[in-house]
Amino acid sequence: MRASSPEQKQQRRLHILSSARQVLEARGMERFSIHAVAKQAQLAAGTLYLYFKKKEDLLAALVLESQQELLKRFQAQVLAEDDPVAQLRGILRANYQFYQSNLFDYQLASFYELTYQGERPPALTQATQQVTALVTTILARAQSLGLLRLDADPYLLTHIIWGTGTGMLHFIETKRSSLERDLGQPTEHLYFNYIEVLLAGITAKK
Repeated sequence: MRASSPEQKQQRRLHILSSARQVLEARGMERFSIHAVAKQAQLAAGTLYLYFKKKEDLLAALVLESQQELLKRFQAQVLAEDDPVAQLRGILRANYQFYQSNLFDYQLASFYELTYQGERPPALTQATQQVTALVTTILARAQSLGLLRLDADPYLLTHIIWGTGTGMLHFIETKRSSLERDLGQPTEHLYFNYIEVLLAGITAKK
């Protein structure tokens, strides 16, 4: 049946995205294709092309979904605290907790980043910029209150935080078993200690 109303089209789009996620989880990202998604969704391939012109657009839409959910969690941390350092701590903890419960989304985002270097959909670019702007604003406010080192550039520091944080997540993902054996505790303790070391290094000395 052809989707005619905006509501039906949105429901079909969500159905396609759900089917795409199932295909990715079952077949892996290297064997992902529009035709496999069409089969999973029980739709003609031509119908999928009405919503997504190529598989890269479909992958980008899935990455966007997780980016938007992550942004909501970060914004909730900002609302929960007034102190900017506490807000940043909450965001970094929320990032790890999201990673723990949505490992597939992190793997998909990493695959997309490494594989597709062309122009991104505007919505995905905007979501990334929103996260960057949120953290940069928190750091700038911390600096204005004398809580952040004066020699730190909030915008550059935002990228440093995400870069080192992503590196820690990758380290934990690849070394989880040996880390938990050697440390004798869950890896979240390692990540949370990383957060405290990071905060101690960027906050102003009293």
